[in-house]
Amino acid sequence: MSVDHQVTGLAIVQNPRQASSHGQGAVRLNIESSGADNDPMLYQAAKRGAEVYMSVQLNGQKLSCLLDTGCEVSIIGRRILPDVFLEPNKRKLYAANGTEIPLLGKTTVKFSVQGRTYSASLTVSEAIQEMILGIDWLQTNESHWNFGSGTIVSEDEV
Repeated sequence: MSVDHQVTGLAIVQNPRQASSHGQGAVRLNIESSGADNDPMLYQAAKRGAEVYMSVQLNGQKLSCLLDTGCEVSIIGRRILPDVFLEPNKRKLYAANGTEIPLLGKTTVKFSVQGRTYSASLTVSEAIQEMILGIDWLQTNESHWNFGSGTIVSEDEV
């Protein structure tokens, strides 16, 4: 499947009427660990730019993963997972500008953040060039994001 456009809006929603109501942008995070092995992981952030990224290890690759509360469904670009088997996916997703995002399927992956292992159910698209963990992943992992201090606490680990 060939894609002649790339999705640049950060809000990814399941209903096109919701797309225009989602704001874009946040804060770029530099993530550092400050939790004991059995404590919830606390990530400290330094504010820079207009996006929020976390460094992850996925299949031996170090990636900058976007954290996006306006993204209802976590998603990843096919170029990051070129050989992974995909399950069928009947849902439709839309970018912030209302454009439908072409989907290839879905998969579940394990990745690590500073030595802690997490799992994510991801929708896969050729129109996306990065890994985006949305509100679905943040809620599943009982994450607490303090925008004032720039910290994220994640309770769950695989």
